[in-house]
Amino acid sequence: RAEGREAEVVGQAFTAGMLHDIGKLLLAANLPEGFKEALATARREQMQLWDAERAVFGATHGELGACLLGIWGLPMPIVEAVALHHYPICFLSKQFCPLTAVHAANALEHQIHEDTQGLLCSGADTHYLTQLALLERLDAWRELCAEKLL
Repeated sequence: RAEGREAEVVGQAFTAGMLHDIGKLLLAANLPEGFKEALATARREQMQLWDAERAVFGATHGELGACLLGIWGLPMPIVEAVALHHYPICFLSKQFCPLTAVHAANALEHQIHEDTQGLLCSGADTHYLTQLALLERLDAWRELCAEKLL
């Protein structure tokens, strides 16, 4: 909303933000031993959780969550945001979209609230934000998130 986007994009970004980690719930509820293994691997090897998920399951929580949301018939921008929130550079569109909002918010939230579970946290994808000419907005977004989250 701070970027002055139309209501549809704001609503889709909100929904995608609420659901972006639903794949973690899928894994924890349906494959708990494998999910524990992925968590342990990520901690032990100091790697991103989604890389450990790919090693254990062949897919990430984002991809699995997006698959579920697609089956449920959610709009494609929400599905794309969930699927690629850790890999936004893979998205073909080079304009602000729900993926941009979810990726930035997720990265900033992890920076503001340092992980207490021993997992490696990634920052925002600066290459992606540079392609969208939004890198200079990152500090303003960080301040906005800090105000809202603290």
